[in-house]
Amino acid sequence: MSKITVIGCGATGLAFAADMILSGHRVTVFEEPEHRRNLDEVKARGKIVRDGFCERGEADLPSLTTDIAVALDGAELVFVAAVANRHRALSELMAPHLREGQAVCFFNGNCGSIYLKRLLGSRDVPVGETMGAYTSVRYRGQGVVYYCMPVVDAPKAVAAYPARDSRRLVEKLSACYSCACYPDVPQKNVLEAALNAPNVAIHLISSVVNIAAVERSSDFRLYRDGLSPAVLRLIAEVERERDRVFEKFGYSGVSNLGRISACMRYPEDPDPDLVGFYLTTEGPDAVTHRYYTEDAFAGNCLLLSMAEACGLEMPVMRAAVEIASAVNGVDYRREGVTLAYLGLDGMSPDEINKRLYEGV
Repeated sequence: MSKITVIGCGATGLAFAADMILSGHRVTVFEEPEHRRNLDEVKARGKIVRDGFCERGEADLPSLTTDIAVALDGAELVFVAAVANRHRALSELMAPHLREGQAVCFFNGNCGSIYLKRLLGSRDVPVGETMGAYTSVRYRGQGVVYYCMPVVDAPKAVAAYPARDSRRLVEKLSACYSCACYPDVPQKNVLEAALNAPNVAIHLISSVVNIAAVERSSDFRLYRDGLSPAVLRLIAEVERERDRVFEKFGYSGVSNLGRISACMRYPEDPDPDLVGFYLTTEGPDAVTHRYYTEDAFAGNCLLLSMAEACGLEMPVMRAAVEIASAVNGVDYRREGVTLAYLGLDGMSPDEINKRLYEGV
């Protein structure tokens, strides 16, 4: 049995907490006071209710707190389940309280591990992140988490920062969570893992071209309502733009066109493995949804900065970020996660990869 702390009381945090409790681990869930609504609802319910495409049932109430010192005291493993826009502030909250012997893993990390590791200085705390989310899940209110698809029964790709710590991170996480690192998976470092997440190539471009439908619909679901042959071609072009950058860095790109194509064909050719993902994955419901705000802020801006460093153009991805910036009144390219934000600007791809392996 491990003592686990989950940072973030959104859908992913609550789903992971419930699954860990049901597996026999001791779990604490932390949320910042200004984001505590879900935490209060779970506390009032007295349990976490699992619904959807999972083994439905209830998990006992985890320890709940808005005090970061209490949350991290004695924790063996810390999992961060929050949007990338919050990683910097959460890292600054966590860093003073993390101790040697602990390990930290960001779900769908968007290189949040690099920022946190810099704050830790010489403390020996392995920090890393997963490639993609824990699973597709939505919070339905009143302590109910809805699994739009089952948790994949296969080791999750992870990478540590620095990458020389990846194997040690996997060994620590394996006490509760099945995962694998390079060379058992292709992703060599946190940059390659972050930018291979499906969200990077799919969410922003497809949501941007569906803005009118998002704003007019009371129940827009991207994978049910927002796909078409033209949208599929845009996603394919974003993947091609990404892969041209990856070639400069020696990375391998993962394509999600097969799953997206299957979603587009679903009404005529239903894939039983996609029924929940296709029918129940809600959103985006506004231009302030994370499909716009997180994916413009993180993966897309990071890729654009990498392209610029290599002298490459990414016109489709650039257009998507500029449109998201215009509709939300936010300069994502200035405020978002870029090579400069990560302290990696002014370096060649080889120098960046060396830094990602060795650390500072």
